[in-house]
Amino acid sequence: GNVALYHSNKNKILNFVRNYPTSILLKNLPLFLIRQVISTVYYLFQLNFSPIAGKIKAIRLLPKYIKLRNENLKKNMKNVKNVDRFIVHKEIMNSIIGKVKPISQD
Repeated sequence: GNVALYHSNKNKILNFVRNYPTSILLKNLPLFLIRQVISTVYYLFQLNFSPIAGKIKAIRLLPKYIKLRNENLKKNMKNVKNVDRFIVHKEIMNSIIGKVKPISQD
């Protein structure tokens, strides 16, 4: 019960910050923050402090997760560049050898 609420509230915030692309994060940030405030008030009225403790823990871990996010974005940009190179290479190969139709599996 309370342990699960603690971790789900903590992880919801940290995953949002760490994993979403910047454009999606910024677009959804206002609604995300409003939901966090509403759920905090809800848990306060219920005198259920575990989820609030989870949110506080997430806020304390934010600097670490922002750093992880920046590292992930750099890695992902390298991966995107590698994929771009592969796609360009594939298109050149296709133009040289022509498209090969896959054998149907029926």
